[in-house]
Amino acid sequence: MASAVPGPAGLPPTRIVIASKSARVNVVARGDELVVRGAAYTTEPDGTVHVTTRSASVDIECPDDCDVVIGVESGRVSAKGRLGAVRVSSESGRVEVESARELDVRSQSGRVEVGTVEGLARVNVTSGRFTVGRAGSVDIAVQSGRVVVQDCGDAIVQSLSGRIELATRAGCDVDIRTTSGRVSVSVPRGCCPSVVTDIRSGRVDCAVPQGNDGAISVHAVSGRVTIEERS
Repeated sequence: MASAVPGPAGLPPTRIVIASKSARVNVVARGDELVVRGAAYTTEPDGTVHVTTRSASVDIECPDDCDVVIGVESGRVSAKGRLGAVRVSSESGRVEVESARELDVRSQSGRVEVGTVEGLARVNVTSGRFTVGRAGSVDIAVQSGRVVVQDCGDAIVQSLSGRIELATRAGCDVDIRTTSGRVSVSVPRGCCPSVVTDIRSGRVDCAVPQGNDGAISVHAVSGRVTIEERS
């Protein structure tokens, strides 16, 4: 059963808060109203909609640029379309976000896949894999797993163990700190950043000329670090 949810004075809501213990949560940004399937909801005076469910699946359609907060213990989270500020908290499961103005994801274990984030993508993952296609900037903390950022501006990455692959833009600042693992940073062709590496044991391969076109700093206890141009 689908329910259209009006906002104050008939306006579409701009913020949805979703809570589920164990369910598959699907959010799609399209149209100019919010439609809820498979869950109960309440609306606050400011137009914030609270959705709670114990069913196996909840499907939500919301307006473009809508802010979304999702909290699940376990289950799969899928958010498609152009959303506003997206916050996801999950103990376990897969998280997929297609497009957001800004992003904050916290997960104990699982896989996080993100398409585009206009501003800051902040991610804290205990174990798993995080992939983002494009972000204005990233702030990532992972204990163990793999981090892949295909295109971003400024970046802060902290990792205990695992693999970090980062493609940054010219003139941006990158700070990577890891205990052990492999780190790969690529910059646009012709970019000449200031590079500082502090590796206690391991190997460093830096194939970019030093300059003042942004800064790359990598600190590691052990591992291999590669800094190179990309075509």
